[in-house]
Amino acid sequence: MQAKVARTVVMAVAVGLLITVQSSPSHAAVGFSFNWNGIPAAPMPWAPSTGFDVVVHDRDLTGTFERPTAFQAQHGSNCSPFQGFGVGGTHLVTTYQDEVFICNNHMMTGLNGQGYGEITFTPAALLDWSQGTASATWNLSTLRTSCRDWLSFNVMPFIDNLALTDGVGVDLAGEPRNELLFTTGPSCPSAYHGYDVRNFDKTDIGGAGRAVEDVVSPSAVTRSRFELDISRTHVRFGLPDSNLWMVDGDLKSPLPYGQAVVQFEQHSYTPDKECTPTPTSCAPNTWHWSNLDYSNVVPFSILRGDVFQVSHAPQNVVHFTAPAPANSFLRMEALAAPGSMKVSADGGQTWIPITRSQASTDNQAGDFTADHMNNIFLPIPQGTQTLTFTGTDTYWMWWVARNISIWSVSAAYSKVVLNPAPPAGTGPVTASQGSLPQATPALSSVPALGDGASRPEGVNPPTGVPASGRAHAGGGTGERLQPLLDTVAFVRAPAHTWLTIFVGLAVCGAAAVTALFWMRGGPPWARRRRSKSRPDS
Repeated sequence: MQAKVARTVVMAVAVGLLITVQSSPSHAAVGFSFNWNGIPAAPMPWAPSTGFDVVVHDRDLTGTFERPTAFQAQHGSNCSPFQGFGVGGTHLVTTYQDEVFICNNHMMTGLNGQGYGEITFTPAALLDWSQGTASATWNLSTLRTSCRDWLSFNVMPFIDNLALTDGVGVDLAGEPRNELLFTTGPSCPSAYHGYDVRNFDKTDIGGAGRAVEDVVSPSAVTRSRFELDISRTHVRFGLPDSNLWMVDGDLKSPLPYGQAVVQFEQHSYTPDKECTPTPTSCAPNTWHWSNLDYSNVVPFSILRGDVFQVSHAPQNVVHFTAPAPANSFLRMEALAAPGSMKVSADGGQTWIPITRSQASTDNQAGDFTADHMNNIFLPIPQGTQTLTFTGTDTYWMWWVARNISIWSVSAAYSKVVLNPAPPAGTGPVTASQGSLPQATPALSSVPALGDGASRPEGVNPPTGVPASGRAHAGGGTGERLQPLLDTVAFVRAPAHTWLTIFVGLAVCGAAAVTALFWMRGGPPWARRRRSKSRPDS
């Protein structure tokens, strides 16, 4: 009898544990799906206030402080398809806000970086491969109108992220401390290479050694599907519909992180140089994007400021649509004399010094430099909704902060359906019409990029010349948020998951109590019955 009871108890415990383990929130995948829906009558700037970060950068501030270098972007003024430069299907871009725009249910990025320029956009979703392979797919045009206009896809741990990477030796400060990097660099054809960067040490992942143009005819109209698959030990990237994996290899050792932001970047470095003009070449490129899909994500929060840049007072204040949650960081690019920039979250009563930049391959110590823009990622107080900045001009340019946002990994999230797309030719669309994890119930647009600080009144520009090289330093350490991210992912599990876990634990507990009773001669009521039926001695 006791053997039978023991077997029953063991089976009950096993079933309870199985229910509990299989229902663990860390196994509950949350996906991400997004598209830029809308058919506006003319190219319409895309400027989300939450849910994404969008960064536009130009190195030559002395000539582009207020406006970027103009260029002809693809799609006509009525969103007609691109036919060729000088042929048709183009429109003139003269403002920063117009470098990222929507036409015909997809989004475009384009810029003319005569000294060096960059556009990056980042969804507020950490790709999560901590429990197995995670995949990200997106559709992308394949026409390149310049070999000096190229893309990179940067997979960076939250705490190591950079708003801007690369710089090709003339700008910025390279790559982050840790990342998976996929890029063609400024060269043709479009043969992507993959790199595993760990503590600034870069290792080639390996792959097929072929190019996009080997399997797809270059097109500004057809958007091909790209796919990125990541596990702890293996990475591949390519065009799955053409069975081309340009990057495909085992990693030298398991990745030390299991979640990261995926940042999409366009780089431009004098795109009309070293080429012969034709209707489809030797000009700044426009890239066409649609249909972002991630298999497993942990959402986080992004709030973007209401102005593109701030500088001398009174144009030195930025507002956000909601208060900063706990564990928030100020993310931006900034230029000032080292040691002079400060930010206030309480209207100037107290100030937080901005003395460090994010560590990167060419600035491993995180020194704040006056030579070029600095990537800033700085903790700020919970509840912050307005920021005031101050600083001192550099030897070559006014002080300035651009692309100001707040990132947080601890806000409460819900999956929402955004406003439906308007009919063709009607008013503006919101940042998206799709399903998006975010901290607020809807997205709205911030004022146009380029609003904010203009040339400071009564302040003469410095007369120096920006340095052409990048700062070099060594050392540097940084805290890691991976345990916090894992906790955030755990506590966001659906209610039904928690109910199932409770049931599993209850089964285990009941089995353990039963086993304890039987080891002590059975439950109390059984012992009392046996005592009553036992004959007197």
